[in-house]
Amino acid sequence: MSVKPSAEEVALWQRRLASQANNRAWSRSEQPSRTSEEEEDMLHAAHAAMYFWNIVGNANNKAHAAQLLAHAYAILKQPIPASQYLAKSQGVFMADSAEPWERALAHAVAANVASAKGLAAEHAEHYRQATEKVAALPDAEERAILEATLRVIPTPAGLGRTSSPAAPSAMNYSMTVTSVEEESLRDAFLTPLRAYNHSKAGASNYEPLLVVLRDESGTPKGGAWGYTAYGWLFVQQLVVPEEARGIGLGSKIMAMAEATAIERGCHDVWLDTHEFQAKGFYEKLGYTLFGQLPNYPTPFSRFFFRKALVAPLSG
Repeated sequence: MSVKPSAEEVALWQRRLASQANNRAWSRSEQPSRTSEEEEDMLHAAHAAMYFWNIVGNANNKAHAAQLLAHAYAILKQPIPASQYLAKSQGVFMADSAEPWERALAHAVAANVASAKGLAAEHAEHYRQATEKVAALPDAEERAILEATLRVIPTPAGLGRTSSPAAPSAMNYSMTVTSVEEESLRDAFLTPLRAYNHSKAGASNYEPLLVVLRDESGTPKGGAWGYTAYGWLFVQQLVVPEEARGIGLGSKIMAMAEATAIERGCHDVWLDTHEFQAKGFYEKLGYTLFGQLPNYPTPFSRFFFRKALVAPLSG
C-alpha cells in the first residue's frame, strides 16, 4: 500500500521541480544554437517552471518564471507571447527594490523581446542599459552569468560585439607551486569555475549550514558544519565532545541539520567518515554507503554515505 505524501513533502518536490525546470530552460537559452528538439525542450522547461512556481512560489519566483518565458519566446522569434510574459515581470525587476543583477537581466530580456518585435530603438536602449549594468556588477560570478545571457541576444545595428582576443597559447602562462593559501588565489580559481557550473547546472543556491553545540556557559563545543547546494546537504564535519558522547547528542545534531536542509528544499544529504570514526553511527541513522577510498590513511578506509531526505512521491 502506498503512503500518501504530506502537504509539506508535495510542496518540497514542487519547489525542487520548479528549480530544475528553471535551470534547464536557462541552460538551453544560453546555448549558442539549438536544434528544434532543444528549442522545444527549452520552452517546455520554462512553462514547467512557471507552472510549479505558480503553485508554491512567491511573487518574485513567479516574476522570474514569466521573465524566463519572455526570454525563451524572444529567442524563438515569437514576439506576441514574449511581450505578454515580459509585461508580467518588468514591473518587479525595474523597481528600485530589485537587486542590481535583476535590473541588468530585466534590460537584457527586454532587449531580446524588442529585437523579436523589430523595435530597433527600444532594442538598442535596453541593450545599452543591460551591458552597462552588467559591467557595473561588483560580483564577478554574477557578471559572468549575465554575460552568458547577453551573448545570445542580437547586437543592435551599429554597436557590434567587442572583438575576441587572440587564442591563448601555452607560452602565455607560467606555473608555480606553493603551500600558502591566499584568498585572492581561491577567488581566482573559484569564480570562473562557479560561472561555468552555473551555465551548465543553474544556480547552486549555496548556503552554509551550521548546528552549534554549546555548553552551559555558551562556549562552542562542537556540532555539525556543512552547507546546502543543488538540493543537497553536505555535512563536512560532525563533532561531539568526548565527555558528551553516548547521550544522543550526535543524533539530535544530525536531525536538526537534516530538518533545516529539508526546509531549504533539499532532497538528499551526503557525508564522509573514516573507518575509525562514525561508520556505524551513520548506518544506524539510515545512511547508505556509496563509495569507499582504501588506505586513507593507511591502513584505514574512508567511507562515503548518502541519505534521502524526502521520500519519493508514490502514485
